[in-house]
Formats: sequence, C-alpha cells, structure tokens
Amino acid sequence: MFKFICLLVFVVGLSRKGSCECEKPLDLAILVDISQSMDDEQLHKMGEIINHLVENIGVSEKDSHVGVVTFGGNATVLNDFANSRYYKVSNLKRLVTGALEKTSKNDGTRTDLAQHLAARHLFTQDGGDRPDIRNVVLLFTDGRFFINTTWDKRENITLKNTSRELEEKKAKIFVVGVGTGLKEKDFKEAAGQRGDVIIRKNFEELEETLDNLIENICAVPVVTCPVDVAFVVDSSTSISRSEFDNEKKLVKGLSTRMRNKTNNSREALVQFSISASVKVRFNRTSESFENVVQGIRKIEGRTRIDKALEATYEEFFSSERRRDAFRIAIVMTDGVQSTGARGLRESSEPLRNAGVRVIAVGFGAGMVRKRLRLMTESNGDVVEGEKMEDYFSEMLESLAETNCRRAIRLILCEEEIDARNSSESLIRSQRATRKNVRTILPTQQGNVKKEHLRTCARNIQISWMYVVARLVVVATKG
Repeated sequence: MFKFICLLVFVVGLSRKGSCECEKPLDLAILVDISQSMDDEQLHKMGEIINHLVENIGVSEKDSHVGVVTFGGNATVLNDFANSRYYKVSNLKRLVTGALEKTSKNDGTRTDLAQHLAARHLFTQDGGDRPDIRNVVLLFTDGRFFINTTWDKRENITLKNTSRELEEKKAKIFVVGVGTGLKEKDFKEAAGQRGDVIIRKNFEELEETLDNLIENICAVPVVTCPVDVAFVVDSSTSISRSEFDNEKKLVKGLSTRMRNKTNNSREALVQFSISASVKVRFNRTSESFENVVQGIRKIEGRTRIDKALEATYEEFFSSERRRDAFRIAIVMTDGVQSTGARGLRESSEPLRNAGVRVIAVGFGAGMVRKRLRLMTESNGDVVEGEKMEDYFSEMLESLAETNCRRAIRLILCEEEIDARNSSESLIRSQRATRKNVRTILPTQQGNVKKEHLRTCARNIQISWMYVVARLVVVATKG
C-alpha cells in the first residue's frame, strides 16, 4: 500500500457558508509532490481531490486566490496569487491537472524547498498575498522527504525552519497522511509548533472525509468571551498631523479586525492633549464608531497622558466594566508628557489593577520607549505603530484558538480569589483581607505570567502556599 501525505498549512480564521464556499476568502497555496516515488494513479487521485477542494472554497477575483507549487528533486512556482488568470476555476483546474501529468525528472523530495518557496514567493506583497485575508497552504506529498546527495548538493533548509517560516506568515499547519503505517509523530516537525496531524488509511477514506476537511479549513475561530477595548489617541503638539492621521487609520484598522474576530466586543475612544475628551462610549454601532474616528480633528496643546489614563479608567473600566470581559486599553502616544503631569506608572495603575491590559503604541519622532513601558505590565506590550495591527491580530487569534477556556484567570478582591484551570473549573476560593482589586487576564497564548502572580502576592495578603502552588503550575505548563 502506498503512502501519501496531505499537509495543510493555514492561518486560522475562516468560516463556512452552507455546504460549499468559505464565507471568508483565503489565499491558498497548493504544494504538490510530483517526485519519482509517486505513480500515475496517485497523481491522478491527488488531482481529483485538489480540484474538488478548489471547486468548494469559492475562487474568484474578490474571493479566494490560489497559487500552485510543484516539487520533487526541485521546486517550481507555477503561478502566484497575483496572476488573475487563475481567479477562474476552470483555468485553475487545468493548471492542476497539467501539473500532475508526470513526475519530476530529478530524484528527490524537496519538501523543504516547496515550503520555502511558498513563504518567500507566494505569501508576499509581490506574490499577491492580501494582508487581511487568511493564508492556507496544502502540501501534498508521499511523506518521504529526502535529498539525493549523489547529485543534489544544495543545503537542507530543514522542515523545522521552513514550517517556522510559514508560521511567521500567520500560518497554521495541518498534516494529513494517507496510507498504512503512518504515525502522527513522524510529521510533527512538518506541522510546526501550532499544527495538527491527521492520518487516513487510503484515498477512499480521505474522499469520504474531504467535506470535513473543507469545513475545518473554512471554520472561523471567533473570540467567544466579551472583549472591551478603549482606544486612547494623542492629539497634542508633539504628534505631527501626519502621525495623528496614522493614529486614526490604525484605530479604524484595529476596530475592523476586532469586529471580524469577536462576537461580543465593545469599543470606546478617548482623545487627549492638555485634557482628555471621551469621543465614543461603549455600545456604539461599528459604522457610527468609524464615522466618529474619521471626523475627529487634531486639537494641539500640551501632552497630559496621565489625564487620558485617568479618564479611561473612570469612564470605562470602573462602573461600566464587564466583570467577565477581556479589557484592553490601547494608548497611542510618544510617551513624553508636559511638565507637572503625574507619573505614567502611577496614573496607569488603576487601569492595571482593574485587570485592563494596557498596550502602549509608539508614535512620533520623539517616542521614548522606556516611558511607554511605564504604562504596561510587560515589555511586549510596548509596540511600534506600524507593527500594532499584526500584534493585535495575534492576540485575538490566541484568544480564539483557546476559546477563552485555556486561559487562567486570577481575580483578587475584597470578596474572593478565583483561579480557574484550563477547563474553567474552580480551583480555589478564599477571602482576601485588603480592599484591593487586581484581575490578571491572559496575555499571549492564554498564559498567566509568573511576575503577575508575584505582583499579586505583594499587593494583597493571601496564602503564600497558594501562590507558590500556582507558580509551580504555570512553570510546569510553560
């Protein structure tokens, strides 16, 4: 019995529309093994499966785009996402069929080169990759990656490195093996850090489950828990007009990403210079929010970030806060305050104590990173403006992938301490002896950071035995 592998690499975030097309478009790279270990029947079966999948994802100029790479002893890009000829399904199917008519002339199965080409030539701006569209790669192979060193003297890039390249393109990897004797552990490296491995005994079994495969590709992980985000925008003299326009553009971009990836989110907007002004409160419609952002004008004046932080806490995260929500304050500024202002560490403390994840986004020629860091709980939450959209997307994807359940949430207050494990079951509840509220919400990948637990131990009188136990749990899982 032959062996056959189908490697699916994709950025999570698609949903299904009926039983056919994905509701959300994607950029799909199909990497096809045509090495000499494949026979004509295998290539034909592979072509049928690929064409069936292409028919069902919804290919068109405005919907999904597909690029094709073949590989054996070498790897070749047949078309990229920018080639409009293949926005038509019939042309795409002919390309796939033609690519699978014969095997590679050179011996070898350079899966590493195929993945490398996909990362470097398809998922790029020149290759037609669309920044707001999910990336999917299907890599079909017989599973026997090898380099014939009798003629091939090129470097082995390694699947560990090439799968990492694809994950850096926001790709999630699925390895689907078809054939007998295949073991999941054999394909972990190809699947990367966040991927899955699926084994099928034969083509018939793969065809029977193909609809499930398509459904998995199209399934949109959505953040199911409530998310409250307050955007805090610097409009003072130290921020130029073009930088202020970039702040507004970023707010609208982040708002769009949040609406696409959450089903229970709220947005607020604060503008500041010498004073702070609330422009949008929670529960505005998305259209109304965007119109307000577009319409705000630069007001100039001195810089009082402290007043903006105080207003954000008082207006949105004291009386109005939702206890079960992930709370985020995104502060866009250069971090430089005028003389007489309160310190940033002190003025941001009420937000952080209320469980608000403060993210400081740097703008302006005079941006001072170490001052921005005073507002945040970690170095990672100080982000340059041009990198913020990717950072925010990764944060939402982490919440979506875990369904908000794997995150450990620790709430310390005058009433109780609740710590929940990965299944949200209650681990411990005990009374605190101080009137102090501190909520630790998950950062990246739903993990609670050790320093957060240490900070809680300092700020509130709770059992040290309990804190030590939680640190051991976090260290073990980390």
